[in-house]
Amino acid sequence: MTPTKHTLSGIVAFASIQFLTLALCPDFGSVFAQQLFLQTVDGQQVEGVVQRIDETGHVTGIGIGDDVNLDSILSIQTNRVVKPVVSRMQVFLVGDTAWGMARVGAENVRIEGDKVSLAGGAGKFELPLQTVRAIVWRDSKTVQQAIAKPSADIDRVIVNVDGAAQTVSGVIEGVSSDAVRIDYKGKVRSIGIAKVNAIVLANVGYKEPAGVVGSVATTDGARFFGAIRSWSDDSIVTLAIAKDTTLEFHARQLAEVQIKSDRVLFLSKVEPVAVNETTDFVEPRSFQRDQSVTGGELQIRGADDRPITFGNGIGAQATSELTYVNDKKFNRLVATVGIDLATQGRGDCRVVVKTDGVEVFSQRVTGNSDPLELDLDVASAGRVSLVVLPGREFDLADHVVWGDVKLVNTKDSK
Repeated sequence: MTPTKHTLSGIVAFASIQFLTLALCPDFGSVFAQQLFLQTVDGQQVEGVVQRIDETGHVTGIGIGDDVNLDSILSIQTNRVVKPVVSRMQVFLVGDTAWGMARVGAENVRIEGDKVSLAGGAGKFELPLQTVRAIVWRDSKTVQQAIAKPSADIDRVIVNVDGAAQTVSGVIEGVSSDAVRIDYKGKVRSIGIAKVNAIVLANVGYKEPAGVVGSVATTDGARFFGAIRSWSDDSIVTLAIAKDTTLEFHARQLAEVQIKSDRVLFLSKVEPVAVNETTDFVEPRSFQRDQSVTGGELQIRGADDRPITFGNGIGAQATSELTYVNDKKFNRLVATVGIDLATQGRGDCRVVVKTDGVEVFSQRVTGNSDPLELDLDVASAGRVSLVVLPGREFDLADHVVWGDVKLVNTKDSK
């Protein structure tokens, strides 16, 4: 079978711009060369220009070095701003990404047979049905819970009935601009789009594409999950999102690339083996994965007073102790820690890290502190504990964000 290729919007327009620039400016490379920041698994940050990534994953470019491969990189960052997604609907894609669900904004979506056709800010393209998790018109807690736990064999349509969400389960037969058709108890019925909050498709056995996989975010706010097949000399990035489906887009559309690696374990993706949570005065709240302890975004105050937002991490409050198993293949604990921005500068607590029950790090953190960058040696530890202790004002507003907290193997690739 010939793989399906799709090109994101902007390529045709860029081709015209490129031709014009070549005519007017002989130094074309300096105009479009984008300085990138590569974070490696061993903790190094390399600044340079990626010129090519071949099919073996070998990375070449200016200032990058001669022996760099995709599996040795954690992330590729740019200084480009990601625009907020403004669209009629959100299409959530399948993919085990630690940096937020893969998704793209769309103005029009159609489902016919085993294909999903999208049109929106990211362009027009067609995806296999198995790569789409949900189509959301109006988000809610009910919708997110359904997306987080898709059925193995039943599609769900979440509808609005007199202001309350109700779920209709069956098999989606098709989606148009006017209605959703669903086989409900052996009979195909139509539900008007105006009544539909979301469609959550069954988990039909999506398999990751082979290769070095990760999360790719574009400047228009889209996030895709897949295997990076290549980065060509003319800066066209090819991403396989399924076995026979690839997307192509120009590198100038990239905001960031996050690489999934077996040398990195994000702690928000695993269960702690022990949890100890108590409070003095405040409402008891359990720790949260990939959101603040109160259910909001993971945000802290940056050193320049701008918010830093994390798609991945742990929200916890004083007093809490979360303990995780380290099978000793990971030798570093890495995180960016601060007080939840939602406390509006309040909060005063102590952040502690223990290995095998022994305190190896402790520092006071307040709502006005600069971000605390952790990089601790845990090579000999069988267990690692993240601890938040009350500060000077008991446990009032002691909401801590463990941003991008992970165990990392910085040794040679296995």
